[in-house]
Amino acid sequence: MVRQKCSGIRRSYLVSLAGEGYFSLIKDQFRNFGLQNLLCHYLMSYEGREVLNTILINLSDYRNVDILANMSQFGVFISCRDFRSGTNFAVEHNPYLLGHENVFYNSVYNSLKFADLCILFRMRTNPNQESATLFGILGEVEGNNGQDLKRPAFWGRKGLYLSFGIGVNPKPKGEKRSNQFQLNDCTCQWVNAADGYKFVAIFESEHHLVTDYLDAIGTIEHLNKFGPNHPFLTHYPARHILNIVRDGWDKSVDILITELRRYLAPNELASLGTNPVIPFIPSFKH
Repeated sequence: MVRQKCSGIRRSYLVSLAGEGYFSLIKDQFRNFGLQNLLCHYLMSYEGREVLNTILINLSDYRNVDILANMSQFGVFISCRDFRSGTNFAVEHNPYLLGHENVFYNSVYNSLKFADLCILFRMRTNPNQESATLFGILGEVEGNNGQDLKRPAFWGRKGLYLSFGIGVNPKPKGEKRSNQFQLNDCTCQWVNAADGYKFVAIFESEHHLVTDYLDAIGTIEHLNKFGPNHPFLTHYPARHILNIVRDGWDKSVDILITELRRYLAPNELASLGTNPVIPFIPSFKH
């Protein structure tokens, strides 16, 4: 037996090449950027309707328009250029930006190309209008440092055209301030930034969306480390969903995601949908 030498190569580097090592390296990015995708689906779901409506009602008051009363359909999209799907969004959609008269999304794209989310909706601005106009509201997502959204200075580098922020507070919530109101472990408030007020919603660490999301990340990490047949999976609470993932472990990820999307309970107005699944992602298999 010939023993191969690995002189000059750190063990930590070799470990990082393994599936579980790679996942541990990207987990923080996964937690932050994956939240953007999760929020698209959550805000379009029946379950997330209360949070969506709270954002739209407050922005309606600020912009002096009743979005909910006049909106005929909506969708929620990743819009930042960090993602291929976000780049495609700029090609496929060009809404008016609510609150900015005669400003189209693409006309100011270089000023907002890193805006994380766009709530896209069709709305009639007067009763005599023949067809509904396409509008967009841009927002920022912070999955790891949600409290940053509450700082006016944070918005100074984000640009004029962003209207809202959604974040996660990784620490247990403290005492509620006078300018905040509670929405089922989701703290909402206005932030007075230099270029205008921003409406911010922070999901506390106790919110089921956060706990379920972190559990899901941990489960994917275990799947990468031990494979789909490891016995720990028999105790997973959402086992019917996990079984779909296990059965589809060797499929392309886009096929698996499309299948999982069928289990969402959508808001009846969410007919504009969200970003399509990128069709050439490889399977989970190493």
